[in-house]
Amino acid sequence: MSSSSQKTISPAGWPVDAGARGARLRRRLAWARFVILVERVVPALWPAIGIIGFYFALALFGLFAITPWLVQSLILAAAITATGLALDDGFRDFQMPTRQDAARRLERDNKLPHRPISEGDDLLLAGSEDPVAQQLWARHRARALPDTLRLAWPDPDFDSRDPRRLHLILLVLLTASLIVARSDWRARLTGAFDSGAARGISLDAW
Repeated sequence: MSSSSQKTISPAGWPVDAGARGARLRRRLAWARFVILVERVVPALWPAIGIIGFYFALALFGLFAITPWLVQSLILAAAITATGLALDDGFRDFQMPTRQDAARRLERDNKLPHRPISEGDDLLLAGSEDPVAQQLWARHRARALPDTLRLAWPDPDFDSRDPRRLHLILLVLLTASLIVARSDWRARLTGAFDSGAARGISLDAW
């Protein structure tokens, strides 16, 4: 029975059982909201993190050691602008996960078909004077939850934002650039934002 059904209504607030079971349920709901948050935030960060990562890779490869500051500043400005636009696009329709989202996630991960969490505080409207209906509704509300509620690891839908899997290429570039930079990695990253810090950085990879 859905909370949007004409037969039930979910009052404001959140159903919380008394005692240890209620405390455990609240903790699992909080973790479920965090898991959903991760699943929504991570894809929204792409391609912004890709732009930042590519700029860092250029710095680690030593490109900015031989690039005039005027050109480097233009590249930096372009990277900052592109990152801002990408973040705006990624978070334009972003919504924080609700408690209802968390309840549905727990029900899905634990294969609870009767929604004992998300509809645990519904009130019977139609048939409230019918003893049979009251008994069935009480049985529905009293349906026991598992002692341990499982929660799957976050599974961000990254492919929807990066169907060409460019983030894998970015990881390869960053790994290669770190190998090239060796002990100079700090100086090269600093030089990516400082007109004078990159001077004298060696371009030798070995």
